[in-house]
Amino acid sequence: MAGSRLHNALLFVIALCLVLIVVHLYSGHMVAQAQAAEPKAPVDPSAPRGAGLVVLYGCDRPNLTEPCTWKAVRVDERGNLLTSAR
Repeated sequence: MAGSRLHNALLFVIALCLVLIVVHLYSGHMVAQAQAAEPKAPVDPSAPRGAGLVVLYGCDRPNLTEPCTWKAVRVDERGNLLTSAR
């Protein structure tokens, strides 16, 4: 009788481990899908490649409920960030 209980307990632990593995893998898949769905900054096709030029884009939105409007980040000759007036 004790062997049957031990056998059942072992099968339960194995089944629980398999369920946890499947949940872990599925949650990783969900995270990857969510990251892929995030809005990406646009790529500037006119930017020269390999010239040491870095084009940065920033998310501009008046409040947190609106989607991002990607705008190029501009700096002056001293490196100060320039912002556009709304």
